[in-house]
Amino acid sequence: MQFPSINRPFSKKRIGSYPYIGVLVNITLALFITGLLGLILIYTYQFSIRTKENVEVEVYLRRDVNENQRLSIQKKLTQLDFVLKDEKGKPRIRFMASEEAAKMMRQEAGVEFEEFLVGENRLPDAYYINVEESYYQKDKMALLKAQIESIEGVYEVDFKDKYIEEITKNLQTISYIFFAFALVFFVAAIILIDSGVRLALFSQRFLIRSMQLVGATPFFIKKPFLRRAFIHGIIGGIIAYILVLILAKGFALWIPELNAFDYMGSILGLGFIILVLGISINTISAYIAVSKYLYMRLDDLY
Repeated sequence: MQFPSINRPFSKKRIGSYPYIGVLVNITLALFITGLLGLILIYTYQFSIRTKENVEVEVYLRRDVNENQRLSIQKKLTQLDFVLKDEKGKPRIRFMASEEAAKMMRQEAGVEFEEFLVGENRLPDAYYINVEESYYQKDKMALLKAQIESIEGVYEVDFKDKYIEEITKNLQTISYIFFAFALVFFVAAIILIDSGVRLALFSQRFLIRSMQLVGATPFFIKKPFLRRAFIHGIIGGIIAYILVLILAKGFALWIPELNAFDYMGSILGLGFIILVLGISINTISAYIAVSKYLYMRLDDLY
């Protein structure tokens, strides 16, 4: 038994033919916009991590600590699990002697600082350490502060709590705004893809009814349409992901600081999400549209 083919070549455009290019452009555009917002959310999250990790925790030493005790303190600090490590695995920790700190303060404050000293350097020696982003939480910071202050020779630890709270609050606000935009555009992308597929299948409604009239089962009728929707979802998702990668590369060239972000794993995850969205939304929309025309009265097709 022969049924009319739904896979007509592009060169033979006729009434009732399927608008391949229009559907693909529709899907790709919707997925690209979704991917773009996802990319911005990734950048925002990475910026939040990098900002917190660049904050230096100040560890002040007692003034009676000698050189051997200072080196012992440094060794204990480098062994702490929460101390951030650089690309070579070396703990990010630096020492500043009181004389060096006084010199910097003189350059910044000038005469006012000289009056504060009154002939005596009251600034203590200090270590500056970078802490992993995951530890910048109120309960964890309190525990870390107590752990560091328990080291013999440590006078005080300044985690810059207020500064961290302000940064976290601002970044959360920005993230919520971008998330709201992403949600709106995600819904818009679903509507755009769904309406495009429904409109395209509207031109195929008489073909669907013809197949039904000659005895084709609903599954047999739906199968080629769903297969085509599945393939279009894959193609649209791949093209959209390639465009997002090109855009990410352009951002990295325009803003070199982005190269320091560790976001390649997130970019790959974003590509997977784009592909899944393209396939699922396109296929589900095609299934609903074909089912609609299968059970529609003949008079309603006109």
